[in-house]
Amino acid sequence: MRVAVTGSSGFIGRRLVARLAETGADVVALDLVAPAQAVPGVRYLTGDGTVGLAQLTQDWQGSEWTLVHLAWPMARGRAWTPQAQVVHQ
Repeated sequence: MRVAVTGSSGFIGRRLVARLAETGADVVALDLVAPAQAVPGVRYLTGDGTVGLAQLTQDWQGSEWTLVHLAWPMARGRAWTPQAQVVHQ
């Protein structure tokens, strides 16, 4: 099983990545920040995820894989607010 996880350094993401790796899954973890503690066998990509996902679609072309999207915009110590993200009216 091939799985890409965005938000992989977050509370849920890091636990999911570890569990998937334990089951033998081919895991790629994507996040804006590097993990505090890397899980052996997991490929980590640091950045906004767009470049990492573009590379994965090429690397994994022709095979089945799953994307688990756990990324969420946050500022350190403050939760994201909808008022800050008005794009189109």
